[in-house]
Amino acid sequence: MNEEFINNTTEPCILPNVITGCINRNFCSSFLFLFPALYGYYISYTSIIIGSLICLLTSTAHHYYQARHKIIQMIDRICVNSIALFFICHCILKFGCIFYANLMYLSAMIALLIFSYIFYSYDMVIYEKYYCWVHIFAVAGIMFYIKAYQDELTNCTGD
Repeated sequence: MNEEFINNTTEPCILPNVITGCINRNFCSSFLFLFPALYGYYISYTSIIIGSLICLLTSTAHHYYQARHKIIQMIDRICVNSIALFFICHCILKFGCIFYANLMYLSAMIALLIFSYIFYSYDMVIYEKYYCWVHIFAVAGIMFYIKAYQDELTNCTGD
């Protein structure tokens, strides 16, 4: 074999049907789920801590493989969407239309719109560059939900 050819290749040797992972912006933005987990810990809200940590774990696993590992992708979507639906329903039933709850609904809607646009564009370049915005708005929504919860808790106890 030509040794010069082997030493000058710039492309890594990737075997077909082998899924490799990498650290990318979507993987890194998954760590934003630590903020609501820490905020939940600060106010002793166990459900938020558990939900945020589940989102963190499934999201980092999913985005490490850049959404190419279909089983992890399915697990991530089921977990994240179930948790989001639970807390949105809880917010609607418990808090209604107070200020921070409305900001949570707005953040959730923006995250859903961005996700839908990326999902239906079928473009991996858009996914790789802009999916992190789904994480940003989702985490903002969780933080607004926690603030609504905290304000409601404060109003109920009279502090």
